[in-house]
Amino acid sequence: MKTDPSNIYLFTSNIATAQDVLVLRDVFGKHPQIQCWSVDTEDCDRVLRVVSGEMSCTRIMELVRLCGYECRELADEGETAAGK
Repeated sequence: MKTDPSNIYLFTSNIATAQDVLVLRDVFGKHPQIQCWSVDTEDCDRVLRVVSGEMSCTRIMELVRLCGYECRELADEGETAAGK
């Protein structure tokens, strides 16, 4: 199954440990709209990647905040290059 790139959300976060990921797993696991997700705890930005065709970026950020963590959407490289 091919994933539509417009359904992939990338965030910088403060999700840093395996325990943090488990907390998120408990919440994200209850949302069938989330097709898959991952956190790169080794990256300095702690990149959270979420694939969802039905859930909005804002709703994903709300769920992360409800878990006690913070995240913000990573800027599109095209936007950064254009100075937006």
